[in-house]
Amino acid sequence: MAATTLEQREGIARSPVDVAGEAFEEWLTTEVEPVHLTVFLCGARITRDECAYEHPSAQLRYCVMDRLERSGHTVILGEDTVFYTAAQKALRTRISHADHEYFLAKGFADLTIVFPCSAGSFAELGMFAAIEDIAQRLLVIIDDRAEYREGYIARGPARMAQNNHAVVKFAAYGDVEGIWTLIEGMLYDARLRKLKKGNKR
Repeated sequence: MAATTLEQREGIARSPVDVAGEAFEEWLTTEVEPVHLTVFLCGARITRDECAYEHPSAQLRYCVMDRLERSGHTVILGEDTVFYTAAQKALRTRISHADHEYFLAKGFADLTIVFPCSAGSFAELGMFAAIEDIAQRLLVIIDDRAEYREGYIARGPARMAQNNHAVVKFAAYGDVEGIWTLIEGMLYDARLRKLKKGNKR
């Protein structure tokens, strides 16, 4: 058996490849972390001025919006009328709210998150699920209660979204920390996609 140095016996020797591997990890981390995302966040109605809500789905959406913005990302809400107005000006015609949300999710947002819990968010999910380009950048988090697990939303549009490569999860809407963990994984994937395109803005 070949002789070993003291450093090797103690397990502290590092080869040039080890050093290069650590440098690569450090470089890639510094590349990925600053990537800015635009997130389209759909669910129960909220406003940017009100931070406390009785309904868990509204409170969850507000908390997620707040965390995303504090993490340096831009959050778009369907309630932000500036985007609807901008779409009409850009297209020089009157369009439906569904049209402007289609353009937001398909071409402008890096990631779309839907908490299906209201008529509006059910409709959004149905539209997004059917469009593969949107579904590939879509996270759907469904209330873990039995009526949602076993109902049409889970068996219909949510399953269609999965078939089009969306990520669909069930979670208790009161578990903000657990849901944020799910979202963090999607944020990382979205940053990586954007980085591969050479765009950090």
